[in-house]
Amino acid sequence: MIKKRRKRNRIQGYDYSQEGMYSGTICTKDRMHWFGHVRDGQMMLSECGGIAKTCWEEIMVHFRNVELDEFVIMPNHVHGILNIVNKTENVGNRHACSLRPQYQYIPVIMGTFKSAVTRRIYQLQYASHFRWQKSYHDRVIRNETELRHIREYIKNNPLKWDEDPENH
Repeated sequence: MIKKRRKRNRIQGYDYSQEGMYSGTICTKDRMHWFGHVRDGQMMLSECGGIAKTCWEEIMVHFRNVELDEFVIMPNHVHGILNIVNKTENVGNRHACSLRPQYQYIPVIMGTFKSAVTRRIYQLQYASHFRWQKSYHDRVIRNETELRHIREYIKNNPLKWDEDPENH
């Protein structure tokens, strides 16, 4: 059996802890619609979607040197922009262990978010088979123009939901 090699998602050698803006997209396994549905260009969150939204908003509680920017919970994925500020302050809670300097913030934040959402969703009797897709997509935002485009993309995501063939 030939083992399929996964494509690297991160920039080789890049420090994902340095100050700056990052966008991320996290999808549910098999693009299952766990988080709600889009009606008339508006996202209607399910109970699971509400959990995902709450956990995203709580990122700043666990990582005080991270600011949230634009984000949206979609039926089968989450888009968000994170801003790392004041890198010198190593804070955070990764469940039972403290964040140590060798951890890179963006992967830790994304992993912690996915774990927290999963743990809370599993408390719902009907959702014990919830799963995330492996990994996530990220982008280092390099300038204001790129930031503006990504913000617009996130804001307009519910409006364009019906136009995207991958969502059906």
